[in-house]
Amino acid sequence: MSFRWPLSCPVCQEPAATTYAKSPATEPAHPARPSSIICRNGHGFDAARQGYVNLLAGRGTRFTPDSAEMIMARERVLTSGLFDEISTALSDVATGALPNATAHTAEADQAPYFVDVGCGTGSYLHHMLDHRPAALGIGMDLSPAGLKRCARHGRALALGWDVWRQLPLRSGSVDVVLAVFAPRNAEEFARVLAPGGLLLVVTPRPGHLAELREYGLLGIQADKSDAVEQGLREHFTLQPAGGRITTTHSADPGIVADAVFMGPAGHHHSHEDIMSRVPSEAPHSVTIDVDLSVFERA
Repeated sequence: MSFRWPLSCPVCQEPAATTYAKSPATEPAHPARPSSIICRNGHGFDAARQGYVNLLAGRGTRFTPDSAEMIMARERVLTSGLFDEISTALSDVATGALPNATAHTAEADQAPYFVDVGCGTGSYLHHMLDHRPAALGIGMDLSPAGLKRCARHGRALALGWDVWRQLPLRSGSVDVVLAVFAPRNAEEFARVLAPGGLLLVVTPRPGHLAELREYGLLGIQADKSDAVEQGLREHFTLQPAGGRITTTHSADPGIVADAVFMGPAGHHHSHEDIMSRVPSEAPHSVTIDVDLSVFERA
């Protein structure tokens, strides 16, 4: 067993360990791909063949996970480079604004932990890990199709979990929590972050993907970033790092349809229906306009 990951049992909250199919004396070659996660009380969760571990087994959730088709659309959009500026900004903050040693890394003398809630394919987490070679990452999502892709990175542990519940992480054990267009469980984020740890939140501005509204994309509230800050104020302090990220890209009709379908609209409309609304001439102009907010645990 390995307690390298800062996990706690989702059943009894005792520290949990990863186990591996082979148990060499040295660290396993792929520490992010365990065969199971177990705690001292015997609660265990086996890994899927694709490498992720569903900690919701037998518990379920009231939320609907993104379908495999939605996840595939998201993967195509992210691979197209449409959101590259967001990935770059997140990595810059994680490598620059993060203190050289938070209380967690200083006391434990180990690599920093990044946690991506609502990770989807794990693209943003992977990018951050690639730019911080010593770091380890944990991605959480409800979608098996997304977790399957998140688990492909050699330092990303992919967990099936509902982020509105108590997170299966030990208190004060994490250096960065990442929430990109994802739910924000402020109390739990504050609990798992180490002193000096950072919460990176990406929220869309009203102009984000505005050209796609006529194809089925849902609208965005005008004061969303202010509402996010208000919701986090009890547990976090807004930092000067971060800021507005805005740019314009050209995208072909398929990517435009994917960008609509990969979000909440995908739960209400088929990809074919959305694609039928998108004019076939290319390219389309697509605006990226988001706020990257950096919060420190109060």
